[in-house]
Amino acid sequence: MSQLLKKREKFFYGMGNLGYGAVSQTYNNFIMFFGTTVIGISGTLMGLAVAISIFWDAITDPIIGYLSDRQNSLLFGKRHGFMLLGFIGVAIFNIILWSVPSFLNPTAKFVWLLISMLGVETFNTFFATPYTALGAELSDDYNERTNIQAYKTIFFLISFIIPSVLMYIFLGNDLSQTSQQGYMGISIVTSAMALLFGLSSVFGTFDSIPRLKKKYQKAKQEKKEKTPTQIFKMFFYSLKRKNYNSLVGGYAVGLISSAIISGVGLHLFTYAFHFTSIQIAVIMGGLVLATIVSQPFWVKISKKFEKKTAVLEGILITLVGVAMISIAFLIRANIPTVVTFIICLVSILVSGFGTGSSYSVPISMFADLMTIEYAKTGKESAGL
Repeated sequence: MSQLLKKREKFFYGMGNLGYGAVSQTYNNFIMFFGTTVIGISGTLMGLAVAISIFWDAITDPIIGYLSDRQNSLLFGKRHGFMLLGFIGVAIFNIILWSVPSFLNPTAKFVWLLISMLGVETFNTFFATPYTALGAELSDDYNERTNIQAYKTIFFLISFIIPSVLMYIFLGNDLSQTSQQGYMGISIVTSAMALLFGLSSVFGTFDSIPRLKKKYQKAKQEKKEKTPTQIFKMFFYSLKRKNYNSLVGGYAVGLISSAIISGVGLHLFTYAFHFTSIQIAVIMGGLVLATIVSQPFWVKISKKFEKKTAVLEGILITLVGVAMISIAFLIRANIPTVVTFIICLVSILVSGFGTGSSYSVPISMFADLMTIEYAKTGKESAGL
């Protein structure tokens, strides 16, 4: 029987992504600069620390996903206990991360930072992986899943703005400031957000636990102890199946493209178009706003014309925006800067609107595959 959620439940579920995103976005934006300029660790060691933390994240993701799938807590079900532990751990290690004692030597600072980064990544996984799996399980309704992911996407996109706001409040809009106090203030605020919104997400969806327990009662029969090697074999076996492979591959390419465009975009607007910091802020804010505003539209499109169509149309619209920026780049020397700015702003709004489909629709398609898999095998694998 299809389950349609109340708006309140979807709202509280989505709120969890704001707390998680606030920590993740400030971490991603500031950690390299903080380590090298504020703490005085070499760029090589900071690069090594980031690489190790990413590798560790890749290892823990499928393990936590598997453990969450096989969990059967009387009070917290499969997901909520992991989520609760996750955001509490993230809040603690996030503060420790930015509180490196100044009296330590560079090697000791590196060890402190590395251990803290591993702690943040580990508890991020404890929260984010079961949280994402929960979003796939909250409803059996094909279109409702997309709606749930839209709520989650909106809150995550709001978190994109958090680093800029906190930078202005605590660092005086000057990232080159070498005082550690400002970064510690940012960590306290983001940790508080992780606790507040994490609690809201856990207890705002707590009523779903009895229903989910009934839904996956059969999975208890499949509960067997697995070695880490077997867990990874199961993970990579999933990727061999065509539908999973297509979704994972396409989603990965989309995320990589987004990261590259975000990084290159700042340089493009600064050094090629020579926009001011205010103009760049308006453009980046427009990107986030357009993506947020597009969510109800893509929910309707996926419901009317199917999810695959929604994703393809989103990609097409995004490419139109990219083409417009490319044209602006080619003719920038022959038109006034203000005209170039207007063209780029419109292009970004178009691109952001199109990109909105790639944030929420593919995740709901994962949920559809999980439902088919469960119907065929009776085995729960959403977390994995």
